[in-house]
Amino acid sequence: MDKVMKKIKEGIKNLNGKQKLGIISGVILLVLLITVPFAFASLTPVKSVFITSEKLNYQEQEPGSWQIEKSAEWTGVGKARITFDLDTIAVESNSVKDVIFVLDISGSMDGDKLNRVKEDATELIETLLSNEENRAALITFETGSTLISDFTNEKEYLLNEINNLSSTGNTNYYQPLKHVESILKNYQKEENRDTIVLFLTDGYPNEDTPNQIAEYEFLKDEYPWLV
Repeated sequence: MDKVMKKIKEGIKNLNGKQKLGIISGVILLVLLITVPFAFASLTPVKSVFITSEKLNYQEQEPGSWQIEKSAEWTGVGKARITFDLDTIAVESNSVKDVIFVLDISGSMDGDKLNRVKEDATELIETLLSNEENRAALITFETGSTLISDFTNEKEYLLNEINNLSSTGNTNYYQPLKHVESILKNYQKEENRDTIVLFLTDGYPNEDTPNQIAEYEFLKDEYPWLV
């Protein structure tokens, strides 16, 4: 394209005023015809994509099945917001549960994403702790991490802490994983009790990396029963 424009400019030097004006107008029109369709094409709506579990049928609501809806919307030229919405069909279990909630409150979570995390975590805790034998722990993270609560059944306390969360800082996976380790260090695993870590975030870490990889591998090896 640059070579073509150079030749056109050289040819224009040898023309009179009216001829130059006509050619320049044509070049501008050509550039507009190339650029404008590209700009509008980049804002074409993106369709949602559905991914479902293969072994269990989500459409027939089989327990344990799941579906992920991936959707996107353009927020500007070359920029898009991508959303993953996971829905699962619960499996009935006689086991009681200990769930560690690990919530991302970094700056990128500000607004709708943090509100969604609050709503989902609130709903899950209300359901989980409706059984007095179940327990929940709460960890938040951004540039650093805070262990808000070890395992407890105090629903109102946890819900109040979640409701007061605000976003700040960068994204650090390593520190909250260390807090998971600190919870499990003195934890006595019971045979009829499931232990689950629910890690909610919106993106890759950009602080204290790649330490989170070794910590994650350590947790998997040290606590193989952890879900």
